[in-house]
Amino acid sequence: MKRIRSLVALAFVLSAPCAYADSIPILDINITYATASMGPDGGVVFALFGPGTDITGYGGMACFSWCSGPIPDLNAVSAAQVFVGAFLSVNIAGTSYNPDLLSLNCCLFSPSGDLSGSVSGFVGQDVTFRYLNLTLPGGGGWNFNFDYFPPMNGNPAFYQFASGSFTAGTPPAVTPEPGTLGLMATGVVGLGGAIRRRRLLRR
Repeated sequence: MKRIRSLVALAFVLSAPCAYADSIPILDINITYATASMGPDGGVVFALFGPGTDITGYGGMACFSWCSGPIPDLNAVSAAQVFVGAFLSVNIAGTSYNPDLLSLNCCLFSPSGDLSGSVSGFVGQDVTFRYLNLTLPGGGGWNFNFDYFPPMNGNPAFYQFASGSFTAGTPPAVTPEPGTLGLMATGVVGLGGAIRRRRLLRR
């Protein structure tokens, strides 16, 4: 009898982690808009937006061959993969998380510099731990700006990378604040009153 109890207890202990793993919620998030900016050293700051969600972070583009030195020919310039360094803020489905507790499997950006179609990972810890699936917007792309330096003192002309920007998806609609709506309503009422007063004076 003791042996049967031991076997039952052992089976319970072994199956408990599986039951816990099955009960961990999975967050499926649709990112509808993404933006990023890039500095002269290849450093990138990015932001992802979706319903009730905004994630910001920084990283760097693998552009060593052209973003940190003179460029004789702009045909040699092409976007490369952005590697995430760290997340700065994480708000997912209306819940804020410690940015250090967000971990994504490779990679947000593809080798050609645009967004991957989707990425998975996890966020939170203990009772706030969640599996995470992000669907990312397609399209978009990088726009790079360069400074031009003409030939001087026998040196050939060259370009220098100045800045870059990236957008993908549809920007979220800006919702007016209640105060703004109140001012608009007051203005409309005032305008209506002025028109009515003018009509009465003309009679």
